[in-house]
Amino acid sequence: MTPLQGQYQDIVPFLKKHCLECHGPDDVEGGIRLDNVNKIDASLWIDIYDQIAEGDMPPEEATSQLPEKLRKEILELVDAISRDDRFTIASGYRRLNKREYRNTVRDLLGLSEEFYDPAAFIFDDEIEKGFDTNSESLFISNDLLLEYLRSSTLALKTALHTEATEKPPVKKTTFPTKQLVVQGQLSSKTKNYVQRQRKGGIYPVDYDAAIPTTGNYRITADAAGLDRNPKLPAPGTPFRMELLATFAGTTKVLHKFDIQDEEFSPHGAVVWLEKGAKPYFQGATISGKPRNINRKRKESQKFSIPGLAIKNITIEGPLDVEWPPPPKRRHRNGFALV
Repeated sequence: MTPLQGQYQDIVPFLKKHCLECHGPDDVEGGIRLDNVNKIDASLWIDIYDQIAEGDMPPEEATSQLPEKLRKEILELVDAISRDDRFTIASGYRRLNKREYRNTVRDLLGLSEEFYDPAAFIFDDEIEKGFDTNSESLFISNDLLLEYLRSSTLALKTALHTEATEKPPVKKTTFPTKQLVVQGQLSSKTKNYVQRQRKGGIYPVDYDAAIPTTGNYRITADAAGLDRNPKLPAPGTPFRMELLATFAGTTKVLHKFDIQDEEFSPHGAVVWLEKGAKPYFQGATISGKPRNINRKRKESQKFSIPGLAIKNITIEGPLDVEWPPPPKRRHRNGFALV
């Protein structure tokens, strides 16, 4: 490859100013390193173009932002570099790396970026001097092929998540205390609420009826923090509760809430859920070990250590669902997925 020169060399000070703080030799975020332009192949130049064009880079929190005029100039320059064979590495025949596979499958199948990661089960790529696009390391082994097959099968099932021909109605389901599940030794259940002293889930007994299809859902818990002690939560800080969901072996925190001591009130958020995802709530500022057990209390209430208590959970949705789903529209228009 011919080293960058002439007008192309203008990209070097731009990368140095706006990119190397997170993608240089001292901090290789995401496995992407941009301090040596002569080791960036065409695929990575295209990724750089997409990130700048979509406004994802530089990130919003970066101190150095791009004026619109400079953004357009840099995009033209990066586009020219990516198309000029003299200034890009000939990467040869190779497989998609994990990052490229994730983006390709999402684009191909119309999958949301909110939760599901199509590359979650694929092994991490070998990083050579900060770069994950070295064709010599991007070969297919038997084990890796099985990972790709497993991931693609799940991606197709996720994309084709419904056989319904009509848009699903918005449904609101409230699960009272008796329909909530709380697990673990440091948990209790009364007539009016369930309580969990350690980090761990409180969730409805039946997800499938409440989440019939992929989309946005409003999930609300009538919750309170109970049994604060002098150390937990830390003095001056509120009880905190997290809304999480598990899907395809991946667990993600979707929202966090500050909740009141000893006073139940509703706390909710609108979140994206894939069909088959299992949402649940857990305490975020509670003890990991039992302490101060009050044995004078009833058996179901004997723990006086800090805990999250929930009276009921309400799930409403799908909200503003796009119908037919993007993968279905593509399939209907002749884009065969299988």
